[in-house]
Amino acid sequence: MEAYGKGSEGGEELAKAVLETVEAGEVNFHTLQTPEQRISQKIELLAKEIYGADGVEYSNKAKEELKEAGRILLFQSSDLYGKDALQLIR
Repeated sequence: MEAYGKGSEGGEELAKAVLETVEAGEVNFHTLQTPEQRISQKIELLAKEIYGADGVEYSNKAKEELKEAGRILLFQSSDLYGKDALQLIR
């Protein structure tokens, strides 16, 4: 499959394979993450499941930035999820 090198022409084989799989009912799609997970949990899950890592270690600066990112997400999601959004960031 050469979708990267040949663009849409190269991706045709991949598209057909995906379509055949879907039509055959062989799809077992599920997400790795849930909205309820904290950012650090999502990062660790991706590191382990996708990259085969044993775990994740954060520098102090990274921990601070994750906390700040969590606050931003909390502020942005509070209108959507109300007080329950407070449970997402710890």
